[in-house]
Amino acid sequence: MYGQTAYPQGQIAVHNKQHIRQDRIQHEGGPDDARPEEQQRMVDFETNWYPLGGGSSTAIADEFGLSDRDFFREVDRIVSDDPPTSLSKGELRRMRGVIRRRLWMAR
Repeated sequence: MYGQTAYPQGQIAVHNKQHIRQDRIQHEGGPDDARPEEQQRMVDFETNWYPLGGGSSTAIADEFGLSDRDFFREVDRIVSDDPPTSLSKGELRRMRGVIRRRLWMAR
C-alpha cells in the first residue's frame, strides 16, 4: 500500500507503508548522501518540519511506523553522530532544540 506525506514546503513524498520500521541502523559517518536511506528519510522529514515544531504524531506514525519518542530518539542519535551538512549552525541548533522538546514531551 502506498501513501503520501505532504511536507511544509508543499513537497509530497510517496512511501510504501510496508517499508516501515527498521531496527536501529548503524552508520559510520560521512556526508549526508552516504547515510543509510531510512536514516536520511528521517533527517529529511525532520529538516522539513522542525521550523513548525517537528512533524505531527500522525505524520510520524504514517511515514515511519514509530512513536514520537522512538522517532525523535533516533533522529537525535543520527543528528548527534552525523549532523546534516545542509543546515547552518543556527538551523542545526534550532532543530536540536525541537528534538529535545519533543523528547521531553514524549516521556
